[in-house]
Amino acid sequence: MTKNDFAWPDDNDDNASWPDDDNEEFAWPDDDEEEDEFDPGCGFSIVCRPTHSTDSEAEDDADAQTVTVAIPRALMLDLLVEMRKMRNVEWSAEQIGAAAAFFNRLADSDDAEYRLQAAASPLLREDAALKLLKDPAHDVRKALAENVDALALVPVNDRLLLSEKDVDVREAMLESALKNWEKACRQDEGLASTRRKEAEALATESLRYVSPNVCDVAAGVLEKLEKNEPAAPEDDTSWWTLRFWNMHKQSARFEELLAARSRWAFFLVEDDADEEEGAELPLPYPALLKLADALAVSEFHDGTLLLERLACHPDRFIRATVARRNDVPIEVYARFKTETDYVVRKALLTNPNALEVMSEETMERLVGNDPMLLCEAYKQTESDKLDELMTKLYGFWGENGDKMVEALKSKKIGDALDQALDEI
Repeated sequence: MTKNDFAWPDDNDDNASWPDDDNEEFAWPDDDEEEDEFDPGCGFSIVCRPTHSTDSEAEDDADAQTVTVAIPRALMLDLLVEMRKMRNVEWSAEQIGAAAAFFNRLADSDDAEYRLQAAASPLLREDAALKLLKDPAHDVRKALAENVDALALVPVNDRLLLSEKDVDVREAMLESALKNWEKACRQDEGLASTRRKEAEALATESLRYVSPNVCDVAAGVLEKLEKNEPAAPEDDTSWWTLRFWNMHKQSARFEELLAARSRWAFFLVEDDADEEEGAELPLPYPALLKLADALAVSEFHDGTLLLERLACHPDRFIRATVARRNDVPIEVYARFKTETDYVVRKALLTNPNALEVMSEETMERLVGNDPMLLCEAYKQTESDKLDELMTKLYGFWGENGDKMVEALKSKKIGDALDQALDEI
């Protein structure tokens, strides 16, 4: 990294110098704002360890170090939500084993929010599922009752006993029992027969329930079982889901390829748990995206170093997520100075904060020979630095160059592109 690649405005002046800070840490303007208070974390940390390939590729000793960053509770919960999206992501066998141990361990947590995330995981074991069905928190019990895969592990008598006075939980159990039968009908005849008997027993006993709501749901379940026509599986291919899959092509093979090409591996680790089962979980791709977007930059931990490593990740969408952030130091942006991917280059060129510290040479390298990209960046930012770059790149063409620059600045090209996209 050189000073001229990513520097504050006018940094090439004779009298210019780096910001004078006793701690030698980067700070954005408005330094007079209140300082962030130290957050001791929530009992979990992100641990980033170098892979075998890092030894030969490390730019300095820092790249070969293990970095541990304590994370706040809000980020922990966000990561848990991403990691239990089993229906949208194909996990490898190793990831499934690690995630199962991790979420079953969370079932014993003192934090009800963590237990809620565990209750919604399809990887729960029978002992954990039964324990969560007895949880004092209503939302935890209801999440377990809605968890089709986990609820199937709990005997019918326990389901009846533990939902005797809980209308919401009993209704959710009835619906999950029906879904379990419908799911089994597409898998195995013997299993379908077992699931049918469980649903019938649960529904028949629920007809005696005090609540008319529960009785109505139970009657509906029995009617559907009598018709013996299981519903078709739910279609999760919404526009957003299709877009996600088309962009990321998420699969277990994709995760393995990422791991093989990554210089660092990221883990969610329970503090002070030593090497107990389930205390450590490799972060899957969706969680890494969330981490790249939400990890805070703070003087109290090495979050900046983690973001630097995510900025070098082999997946372009993770790099682009870091590139579009407006709260990271120069060191992070500097990792992109040789970036070639279009999505990442666009994220940088449409980020006013990145443009503020980016040299003209770096901007020109990122634009390449793409006037459309330059137009789109100027349209979104109206940056003076991009204005000057337009003149430099196209102004020397004489009258035609002037027309080109005027077209770019007037956003006519960008507007024409927007119209074309709208008509597709």
